[in-house]
Amino acid sequence: MTITETAEIGADIESLWKDVGQFGALNRWHPGVTRLDVHRDASGNAKVRTRNPGTPEEQVERLQWNDSAQHCYGYSLEHTNMPVHAFAGVFRLERLADRATRVIWSVQFELSAGGDARTVDAVQQFLHTGMDSLSARYRPWFLGESRGVERDVTGGESEPVRNTPPAGAWNDTSSN
Repeated sequence: MTITETAEIGADIESLWKDVGQFGALNRWHPGVTRLDVHRDASGNAKVRTRNPGTPEEQVERLQWNDSAQHCYGYSLEHTNMPVHAFAGVFRLERLADRATRVIWSVQFELSAGGDARTVDAVQQFLHTGMDSLSARYRPWFLGESRGVERDVTGGESEPVRNTPPAGAWNDTSSN
């Protein structure tokens, strides 16, 4: 299962990366993260973040790679109460213009026993809430298409559904 959420933000990529692009910055902009603890693992090499520690929503995530020059990082999920496994996420920024940046948050996972559409909805809602929060925090930047074009929930490869009229509808010149 792959879920991707995006937002176009009216901020330059470098400023946005400094503010929201760090692995330990999630609680600064996502309203669903009330507390975030970031520390090094026992080997001292990898960063680990614990979202909402001590609550039923607690999740432990490990930073797998970070590329500040490309404005992206990848992480994996080590502990959660959700029925998922093989969970990996990527948080990425792309420059659209001088003062415009696309934020892309994508996760892949498999459902474990007990996982169903509610699990998928919960993951999608968490990502969507994050993108809505970024859009509210910063001035949105629009490319001319509705935001729904950028939303994708797939179990494989597919094209996002576009909000367009039926084929030929704009060519109808008949009169009553």
